[in-house]
Amino acid sequence: MRFVAFLLGCSVLCALCTAQPVIVNGNPGYSASSPYNLLYSPRTVVTFKGRVSGIQIAPPMRGMGKVVTLIVKANNGGTTIVDLGPEWFVNNQLTKVKLNDRIQVTGSKVIVDGRGIILAEMIVKNKDVLTLRRPSGRPYWDAVMVAANVVAPTGPNVVAGQIVGVDTIVDPLLGSISRIMIQTENGVVPIALGPSWYVGGQDVQFALGDVVRASIFTGQIPNWNDVNARFATSVWRGSQYIMLRDMNGNPFWFPIGG
Repeated sequence: MRFVAFLLGCSVLCALCTAQPVIVNGNPGYSASSPYNLLYSPRTVVTFKGRVSGIQIAPPMRGMGKVVTLIVKANNGGTTIVDLGPEWFVNNQLTKVKLNDRIQVTGSKVIVDGRGIILAEMIVKNKDVLTLRRPSGRPYWDAVMVAANVVAPTGPNVVAGQIVGVDTIVDPLLGSISRIMIQTENGVVPIALGPSWYVGGQDVQFALGDVVRASIFTGQIPNWNDVNARFATSVWRGSQYIMLRDMNGNPFWFPIGG
């Protein structure tokens, strides 16, 4: 393990050529049902203020990807270890945390490999908020749901059919956007999922030939007027579905809490 400075500018994604395959790397050890995330308990949530005295990037458990960990010198003089979330998710958030920042931490006190840490729900820095988990503890970086007793959506705002294309489009502000092409009874419909860094972090990979149902957001999305695609709020494949936006169109890759 080593300490590194966490100095990041605004999230600018590398532009990829059109029609490149969407690479889904998965989310090793960070799914909502993983042993690591199941440690989170709303009953042990605390809130405290302090200064970031160190930043560590390393796997929290064997077999997991890297997590961004803050070493926080609390105002009462103690030192607390705070796990934010997987490196790929934290590094792409709009709110950045740096060494010596004064922050407020809200999260669950747990024990990982014999050491006490905080699994962060939210970090507040001045007026900026880094939201990582819902109050229940479910992380925003995991968009994959399992539909136990939930019926797949139907209606005029649902695009259903077989995937005949998987590619990326490039947005000047957001960078590379993952897109699927769905063959319906009325032709091929392009569906924008979300930033490739977010879609690529999920444990579900869409492939040619998959039969899916995509719920479409029908409202206005700023800066997306010229994109050749409709925008998915969720995409269903069998008993699994990926949640991408809420009913107001707010993306889960830039969560605002709740």
